[in-house]
Amino acid sequence: DSRQLACNTRPLAVVRRLVPMDGGVPRTVDIPGAVVGGRIWGRSDDEFIFLDDDGRPWAWSLATGDSTRLTQNPVSERPWWTAQTSPDGRWVAYVKPDEAGDEQLFLLSLGSGRSRQVTASRFTIRPTLNWSPDSRTLAFTGVALDGTVDVWTVPANGGIEARLTHGRGESYSPQFSPDASQIAFVRADSSGHRIYVMGADGSDPRFLVFGDSPRWSADGESILYSPRGGLSRNSIYRMPSGGGEPSLLF
Repeated sequence: DSRQLACNTRPLAVVRRLVPMDGGVPRTVDIPGAVVGGRIWGRSDDEFIFLDDDGRPWAWSLATGDSTRLTQNPVSERPWWTAQTSPDGRWVAYVKPDEAGDEQLFLLSLGSGRSRQVTASRFTIRPTLNWSPDSRTLAFTGVALDGTVDVWTVPANGGIEARLTHGRGESYSPQFSPDASQIAFVRADSSGHRIYVMGADGSDPRFLVFGDSPRWSADGESILYSPRGGLSRNSIYRMPSGGGEPSLLF
């Protein structure tokens, strides 16, 4: 319901901190069996889905502390970076090599436990995935054969990948707005890491703020982000999505 933000308390930590989006008191939780660095929200307001050391998905209840295995088969060789649950709770998207050795996007059905391949392009997919709110589209970071790093989208049921960014430096970490009309992303070059907002079709990119790891508020009015470097690197700030002055969340 976008009322809380889940984050790690330190790099590659297992312990999560749940931060109220209104800036209230954070809550710390520890998920038994979760792989180091794993972070994935679940199908309801009080559930995490995580992958264990063998890449098998589990559901962990925030209310009861109980864990339930979702499938017997592993879904990823690098689970702590890749898995993302769809908003409708039906799918887990993840990245793994195909038979040719190319990193591709796959979907695991949480109903049947079966996986299917979504992409088949000859580029490397970095494990920074994001679902559109209607669970029909996936945004991801792709590295082309010439080494360029850009934001792409692809229909979840398969289809043609669309390259959305073409600027200098590396573009990554795409995040759909709640109404799916915009995508926030990070562009990194020699001058630093900047957060931009563009149309969901890649149109009209505009600079917002220096930072990393953007996340939208539920109403789409704000973007939460993490600064890079300095004493504030472990803090989270809130920035109006239309531009303005940032404020410290915690």
